[in-house]
Amino acid sequence: MKQCPLCNGKIVQASVKDYVYDTNLGDITIKGITKFDQCKECKNIFVSGQQMERWNKGLLKELASKKRTLKPKELVFTFSVLPFSQNEIAEAVGRNKSTLSKYKTGENPPDHAFDFLLKKIMFDYAEGHEKTMNELREAYESEGRSEDTEITSLAAVW
Repeated sequence: MKQCPLCNGKIVQASVKDYVYDTNLGDITIKGITKFDQCKECKNIFVSGQQMERWNKGLLKELASKKRTLKPKELVFTFSVLPFSQNEIAEAVGRNKSTLSKYKTGENPPDHAFDFLLKKIMFDYAEGHEKTMNELREAYESEGRSEDTEITSLAAVW
């Protein structure tokens, strides 16, 4: 028998229709039946890491398909979900880490080339691979770009 790590109560399998997933984007309703573990005593819900990863990948895919530039809270969510550090992404797309921080806070809007490449990275990850990130890393290494180099030419490749 599983025990709740919070109150030592009994954990049981439960399910709900239209689960509300709390993210830094706000509450997102996951349509359909969601199964999870729940404590009978304190009612806390425990969703598996695999389930959360599937939800996050679905959200990334949806954000990547938006025609407009990503908003600051969407960037915060994206950077919290992608398996790459902000520094790795900054280096791959030819930006300073501080520039990405300014995008996240809304101090500066993301430029279109950065937005395009980040959406490709997001979509790739949601699909289970890192093709764009690997290609950007290879281009960075072969060109010897500095972090301040413009990425417009890389975006044009795609």
